[in-house]
Amino acid sequence: MLTDSYVEKSNDTYKIIHDKIFDILVSFYGEHMFDLVLLHSGIDYLRNRYQFQSIEANQENCPIIVPTDKERDYFDFLFKDVRCKEWPMIVFENKQLQFRTYLSKLLNYIAILPDNKIVNLKRWLNKVSCPLLFVSRDGYNDIVKVLLDLSASLNCTDIVCRTPLLLACKNEHEDTVRLLLEHGADSNYCIYYTLSPLLISSFKGNIEIVKLLLQNGSDTNPKNTKFNYFISPKYLFDLNYEPMQNCSVCGFFEYVF
Repeated sequence: MLTDSYVEKSNDTYKIIHDKIFDILVSFYGEHMFDLVLLHSGIDYLRNRYQFQSIEANQENCPIIVPTDKERDYFDFLFKDVRCKEWPMIVFENKQLQFRTYLSKLLNYIAILPDNKIVNLKRWLNKVSCPLLFVSRDGYNDIVKVLLDLSASLNCTDIVCRTPLLLACKNEHEDTVRLLLEHGADSNYCIYYTLSPLLISSFKGNIEIVKLLLQNGSDTNPKNTKFNYFISPKYLFDLNYEPMQNCSVCGFFEYVF
């Protein structure tokens, strides 16, 4: 009866045709058969589709609700195999990190991880998928602090050679930039095909971050990369703030140019 309207059959397999119907069914079974749905959830669902009931957020897009008594089971499953190549994305690009309640519960869970899990977590802290990259990009400073305490590499890079500092500058997370600089992030670290943090912040026209970078020794005339060699920070800053003499950071640029 449902074939060709909501589902299609291929041999002995049934497939739901409409994505919205699938989302509704997954949400329904997540409510009534939570453990089974969690066990068979892929990376995208683990990262984007679960939602703690305790965060009291809008339940649009048919999320899989995690009851309070199942929160520990959810975290246990997330940390079941820390060595899995998708693990950093599942945990540190998780949609729920935007909610303070969830973030606090995640940090509390990390604080009680057994030593073997901590050892496996630390193995990610110098790799291309280093969690510090994700949380610096998104401005989750509480997790940034935890990862730095676990000796995460301040100058780790992603697949296109962007550092945590560069990503924080790109997304204008001033407090994250300050935190990374206070822990010794290299404000001049960049390679041939990447812009420096100072150039990114100048292009964004973010006065406070530009000041932070200059106060922490950012090179105003880098020569080690293709793009940095041809573009000056003052030129990029002028694109967003004209005239220069009216902005509070002017003194820095008058001194260095």
